[in-house]
Amino acid sequence: MDTGSTGLLVSASDMADYDPETASRYPKGWQYYSSSNKLSSGNWIPKKISFIEANVTATVPVLAVTASVICPWYKESDGSSCPTSPNGTSAVPTPMPTHIRYMGVGFGREYNHQPQGTPDKVSLINIDSIDEKPLKDGCIADGSECLNEGYIIHDAGITIGLTAENTKGFRFVKLALNHSWTDDPRDWTQTAGCISLNGVPCQNSTLLLDTGISRAYLTLPPSVPMDVVEAPSKSHPDRPVLKLTDGQNITVYFGSEEPYIDGYQFTTGDKEDELVPDQVTVTKSDQKQPYINTGRHFYRGFDVLYDPIGGYLGIRKKDTTERSMLHEDRGQMVVNQADH
Repeated sequence: MDTGSTGLLVSASDMADYDPETASRYPKGWQYYSSSNKLSSGNWIPKKISFIEANVTATVPVLAVTASVICPWYKESDGSSCPTSPNGTSAVPTPMPTHIRYMGVGFGREYNHQPQGTPDKVSLINIDSIDEKPLKDGCIADGSECLNEGYIIHDAGITIGLTAENTKGFRFVKLALNHSWTDDPRDWTQTAGCISLNGVPCQNSTLLLDTGISRAYLTLPPSVPMDVVEAPSKSHPDRPVLKLTDGQNITVYFGSEEPYIDGYQFTTGDKEDELVPDQVTVTKSDQKQPYINTGRHFYRGFDVLYDPIGGYLGIRKKDTTERSMLHEDRGQMVVNQADH
C-alpha cells in the first residue's frame, strides 16, 4: 500500500479473467513513479475489490498493466509511452510483466506525473458494501447506518471509516481543493507545511508522507545553507544524487501558517532514531516550491488520518512506549513496505 501514488495496479498477465479485446474497450491508462522512474501502462478496468479479513468491498478502476519500462527522462506530456531520451537512448518496455501489485491511496498526486490519479481510483474511499450490506451515498439501504469516508494508518493496519472515537488525539491540517484535473469534491491538494534546516527560518512548503519509500526527498532554495555530498541513489545505485551529510537537523511543521499543529524532527545519520530516513536526497531550486517527501520512517512516530469529505489530514503522535514496542517487532506492521 502506497500513499505516494493513487490507483490500484495489477499485472494483466496475473488477472485470471483478463481478455485483451475486452480490456481495449476501457480507457487507456498509465502510472509513473518518480522515485523509481517506472512507467506502467494498460487499461483502467472496473473491478470489485474485497479486503482480506474485513467484510468490505469497493468498486474502482484497476490499471491492468500490459507494459512496464524504466524511463528517467519521462515527462507528463509523454502519456503512456517512454520516448527516446534527449541523448538518443531508447528504453525497451517489458511486455505483459508479472507480479505488479500496487495499491495507491494517496491524494493530490496528479501534478507529479499522475494526471489519472483521481479520487475515484482510491479503494479505501470508494467502499460500496460492509458486512454484505450495499451502500448508497455512504449509507445502507434503510439509512440506519452510514460510513464517514476516510482512513487511518496505524500500527495494526488500516482503519476504514472515521468516528468520534477513532479520531481522538488527532490534530488536523485543512487541505485546499484541487480541481485542476477533476470536479470530484474529494480531490484535495498536498498537505501544506514549513521546513526548517539547521535552525534557518522555515520555508513554506508542501509535504508528502510516503509509505512507499524508505528515503526522503527534499527541495529547498540554494540560499538555504546545507552540507551535501554526491552519493549513489538508494533506489538506483548506478545514479549519483546529492544527499545531506550526517548531523544536519530537519524540522517539518504541519499547516499553512503559524501556529503549526505539530513538528517532525530528526538529525540525518542518527542510527539511534528510528524516525530518520535512510537517505535525504536534495534538490536545490529557486523555480520549484520547497517540498519534502518524508518517506515511511515518519509512520514509526505518527498515526495518519485522511478525511476526503471534509478535506483534512490528521496526525497523531505515538507515545514512546508504542514506539518502543513497534521497534521490537517490525513484523506487526501490516502496511506493505515495498518501494514504488
